[in-house]
Amino acid sequence: MHAQIPKVRSPVLLIALITLLLAGPMIAEEASIIVGILFALVLAAAIYTVSTSWHGFVFAIILGVPAILSTMLPLPEGTDLLKFAIRIAFFLYIEAHYLHYLVKPGRVDLERLAAAACCYMLLGLVFSTMYQMLLLFDPSAFSGIATGTHDAGDLLHFSYVTLTTVGYGDITPRHPFARSLAALEAMCGTFYISILVARLVSLYGSELEHAFPRGRAHAARDPETRPGTPRDE
Repeated sequence: MHAQIPKVRSPVLLIALITLLLAGPMIAEEASIIVGILFALVLAAAIYTVSTSWHGFVFAIILGVPAILSTMLPLPEGTDLLKFAIRIAFFLYIEAHYLHYLVKPGRVDLERLAAAACCYMLLGLVFSTMYQMLLLFDPSAFSGIATGTHDAGDLLHFSYVTLTTVGYGDITPRHPFARSLAALEAMCGTFYISILVARLVSLYGSELEHAFPRGRAHAARDPETRPGTPRDE
């Protein structure tokens, strides 16, 4: 997998994700098509982000274009499960691409920080889509959510609240599998923050070591800079 993400790609996806998160709940039900457009823009930005090579571009198109079409076009009844499965597969591909990029050695700059934020926010989309799939099998799997077109927004809210382990309690999982998914999402959110911060700190420390090698070498050779070494009067 080619994980080299060119500059100014991850911030594009991050802006699209933040726009969807902030604007989605404020749009009325009558303008739900705008939410679909925003979601399609997120998918298109994700395709743009990972299109750093021909094989990455082709694979992103294979998964991303059907996901975009399922958002913009009305689908026949009984195809919701396939629609959600395609979205999950596409999001997981983007997640794997970003994770590979984040753990590899490199400079800790704005691009890498934006990629880390994108990866975290995409986790919320993955689990919210899983919750939507679960509602197909059991409409009462969650308590506290509205019915109809608001399910996606409510579940996205629940997903991010669970991912950040805030837990407002306005929406609660009732189905045993929903509880298991929520617990898994909370663990993923906690582990992601702790492991990723440790990795970024390690990368930044390595960057400093490569940036100032001569100063350390000089300090090691200079007896006046060694601790406990008396200076000559």
